[in-house]
Amino acid sequence: MTEIKQIFKKLLIFFVIVILLDYGMGMILKKCYFAQKDGYDYRTTYVLDSVRSDMLVIGSSMASHHYNPAILDSTFHLSTFNGGRDGCNIFYYYGVLKSVLKRYHPKVIVMDMMPDEFETRPMSYQRVSILLPYYDSHPELKPICELKSSYEKFKLLSKIYPYNSKLLSAITAVLHIKQGEKGIEGYLPLSSTLKGREPVEILKNDMDTVKVAYFKKFVDDCNKAGVKLMVTISPIYVKYNTASKSISVARQICSNSRVPFLDYSHDASYSECLFADPYHLNKSGANLFTRRFAVDIKHMMPRGQSQYSFLNK
Repeated sequence: MTEIKQIFKKLLIFFVIVILLDYGMGMILKKCYFAQKDGYDYRTTYVLDSVRSDMLVIGSSMASHHYNPAILDSTFHLSTFNGGRDGCNIFYYYGVLKSVLKRYHPKVIVMDMMPDEFETRPMSYQRVSILLPYYDSHPELKPICELKSSYEKFKLLSKIYPYNSKLLSAITAVLHIKQGEKGIEGYLPLSSTLKGREPVEILKNDMDTVKVAYFKKFVDDCNKAGVKLMVTISPIYVKYNTASKSISVARQICSNSRVPFLDYSHDASYSECLFADPYHLNKSGANLFTRRFAVDIKHMMPRGQSQYSFLNK
């Protein structure tokens, strides 16, 4: 009996040490993570916690590289921030929206979606890990973070776990190593020029109903908050082997909610020299597109109505 007690005591001490180490290391990683002053994680933190622009762009890399806030700002006299993040999807967009609406209501939100936004991809759920560092401080993000796996709420009892994939960025923050540009109000211009033929993309068109549901939530939440939403698909230099079901589904949802839907995905006026790669415009292409987008918004205004009143509707 004494031997069993000794074993139990040792196990208890072991688990206490593990918990203390997890908590201590987790707090250190957290401090390092939020000490970042540049790079993707820094911009996510800024969008979730600090941005208060009149116009906010939300989306993936197509958003972050395609919308120049300076052009939109000067056109509509509204402060603009580009909150796009590379490699993200509708789960991230919705997480940003929930955190932003908790703090304030932008006058306008531009949500740039991908042409295959709703396709089934397991990696889409893995990318939710971007939001894990905010799990404890942002209750509105918990349901989204828990999409990653059915065990996620238990994994997140660990203080180290949210930063498993963030160790490198945490270390570089401590060493004051620059990780990337802060961007121009979030916008990240690309300087290269595409060389090569137009690629063919195979669309599976198998719809992830969870993604579709989150897109509808995004649209509904903007309408409930009185935020003017515009859903867009910016230009790409890719040919699809079939029509995109994601586009048709998104268009129908927007139509039912009276939300403008602007699809530039196959606009032939954007030539090869305006792209950095098949999916991203370079700086010249982004400036051209942003001006075109601004003009199209103007054309949507009822005659005699000011720019500001239309966007503030």
